[in-house]
Amino acid sequence: TPDTETPDTETPDTETPDTETPDTETPDTETPEPTPNEPEVNDSGVQSINVGTTAAGLPSDFAVTTRDFEIGEDSVIARADIASNNLLPEVNVTISGEGDTALDDGYMSHDDNTSIPTALGELPLEYTSVYKDYDGMMRTGHIDGAASLQDKSIPVDGVAVIGNATEAANVPTEGTAKYTGDATHRKLGIGNDIEFGTSEFTADFVGKKVEGNLSFANAGGISLTADIEGNQFSGTADANGGYATEGGFYGGDADYLGGIYEGNGAQGTYGAEKIDAPAPVDPTDPVDPTDPVDPTEPTEPVNPPVPADSAITGFQSTALSSVAKNIAIANVVLDDAIGYVAIRDDKSNWSGNQADLVNKDGALVPLDTQDGDNFTSFDNLSVRADMVKPESVQEPLKVSLGESGSTGSITVEAGKDSLNPNFNYKSVYESFDTQMQVGHVYGVINSGFVGDLSRVANVYAQGHLTDQADIDYLKQVNDGKASYTGNATYIENIHLGNTGAFEPVNGSSSFDVDFVNNSVKGELTFNGDFKYNPSGKIGIEATIDGNTFAGNANGIDTAGGFYGEDAKFLGGIYQDASAMEGASGGKGTTPGTGTKFQGTFGAEKQ
Repeated sequence: TPDTETPDTETPDTETPDTETPDTETPDTETPEPTPNEPEVNDSGVQSINVGTTAAGLPSDFAVTTRDFEIGEDSVIARADIASNNLLPEVNVTISGEGDTALDDGYMSHDDNTSIPTALGELPLEYTSVYKDYDGMMRTGHIDGAASLQDKSIPVDGVAVIGNATEAANVPTEGTAKYTGDATHRKLGIGNDIEFGTSEFTADFVGKKVEGNLSFANAGGISLTADIEGNQFSGTADANGGYATEGGFYGGDADYLGGIYEGNGAQGTYGAEKIDAPAPVDPTDPVDPTDPVDPTEPTEPVNPPVPADSAITGFQSTALSSVAKNIAIANVVLDDAIGYVAIRDDKSNWSGNQADLVNKDGALVPLDTQDGDNFTSFDNLSVRADMVKPESVQEPLKVSLGESGSTGSITVEAGKDSLNPNFNYKSVYESFDTQMQVGHVYGVINSGFVGDLSRVANVYAQGHLTDQADIDYLKQVNDGKASYTGNATYIENIHLGNTGAFEPVNGSSSFDVDFVNNSVKGELTFNGDFKYNPSGKIGIEATIDGNTFAGNANGIDTAGGFYGEDAKFLGGIYQDASAMEGASGGKGTTPGTGTKFQGTFGAEKQ
C-alpha cells in the first residue's frame, strides 16, 4: 500500500462569545408547621372526694381518689360508693350550667343540690362547684357542700381534673417542658373558702418526672413531684410533705397539665399551660466575617465563681415510739406505736395550736405551714418531734449538739406543767470541712417517777447548699456524671420495746450521680449482725431537684443535698418506710413493724 500523507489541516480559532447566566433567586420557602395531634375523644380524669362522716359519729371519713368514673357534658359521677365501701351510692353531681357566676382569673361558680339515697333515707346535699376551663381541653374544679342527716351536717368535699387527655403515644419522650398556670387550696369542712394561687411545673420527659410549685398567700408554698406513666402522673404523700397528687397531660401535644392533690386536711387543684420554647437559631445563618468563629468548634464550659449558700439548710426525720402504758397519776395513756410521719426540711413548721391538727391515718398531725427555720448552726438542732406527736410533744426539742458523742437533757413541753418529762439524748455526727454535717440525736423521753415514755431517734443532714449555677456547670462536665465515696451510719432497735443496741454503726457509702438525668443512686455497706438488715446493705435511689434530692424506693425513704462549691459533698438521711396497710410514714405498733432502722450518709466527689 503506497504511503499517503495526510495534509496538515489547521483548525481555525473560534471564540466562544461571553454569555451571562441570568441571576436567579431561589424563592424563600417556609417549613410548614407540623400538624397538631388530636387528643383523646372521650373525657377522662381523676377525682378525690372526702365525706366527713366522723361528724355523724363514724370512726373515720369516707375518702377515695380514683380515675374510674363517668363524665357528662356538665356533670361527673362522684364515686362515694368506693369511698364508703358501698354504704353510699354513686352520686351524679352537676358541676356547671347556664347562668354560672364569673369569679376572678377565669374561674366560675355554680350552686346546685341533689339527694343521696341511703339505707337511712334520702340525704339532701347542697353544694357549690367552682371550676375553670382551659380552651375546652381541660377543666379543674372543686365541690364543697353539706349533706343533711337528721340534725347533723356532713361536709362533702371533692376535687377533680377532667378533659381530653393527650394520646399516650403523643406524650413527648425527649426533653423538658415548662408549664405555668393556676392553683387552688381549700381546707376540708363546711364554710371554708377556696384560696386561689399560681402554679409552675417542669415536666422531664426523659426522666419521667413532673416537679412543680404551688404558691398561695395564706397556705404558703406547696412543692409537688410525681412520676409520669403514659399520659398520667402520680406522686405519693410521703414524697410531697403529706400531699398525694394525681394528674395528667391534656390537649393534642401535652399542651396542658392538670391535677389534684389532697392531704394535711386540705384538697386542691392545679392547671397549667405549656410555655413555648424560644425559637431555635438557624444553623445556616452566615458567620460574621469580622468575627469568624468556627460554628463547629465546641465551647468549653466555664466554672462559675460562685460560693455555696451562706445560710444553713437541711433535712431531718424523727421517729417516736412507745409501748402500751396507762399512767393514771399523770393522766397519760400510751399505745404500742412507732412512726415518723414525713421527712422535714428547713422550712417545716406548724402553728403550735392544737386546734389546727388534722387526722391522718388515725393520728393527729399538724399542717405544715412552711415558715420555719430549723437549721441555724452546726452547734444546735431543732428536733421536730412536735410534728410527729404534737399532742404529747408540743414544741420542738431544742438540743445542743456539743462535741460528737456528747450527751444532754432538756425539758419536753408536754402540756403537763410541773410533770413535764425530760428528753435525755446523745449527739453523734460527722462534719465535712465547714460545709456539711450529718448526724444522729437519739435517746428517751423520761418522766422520773414513771420511767421511759418514748424512744426518740432523729437523723439529720445540714449544710451550705451548692449554688444552682454550679449544678448547671456540672451538667456540662463528663456528660453530667460524677461519683462520690464516703461514710454512712445505721441505727436499729429504735422502738422502745426493742432489745439490743440502740447506737449508730459506721459504714461506707458510694454514689453515682447523673446531673443531666437528675438521678442519684448509691449503696451503703455495714459490717455486723443486724436484726432488721441482715445483708448489711442499703440501696439509695433519689431524684435531683435543683441542689437537693429525694426518693422513695425499695422501702427506703431518703432526702439530701449537694453542699459546698462545685457540689464537693453529698449528704443525706434515710429511713425504713415500712408501714401498716393503709398508713404512711413508717407507721407501726410493736417492734418489727413500721420504721425499723434509719441512718445518714456523707460522701465527697471523686
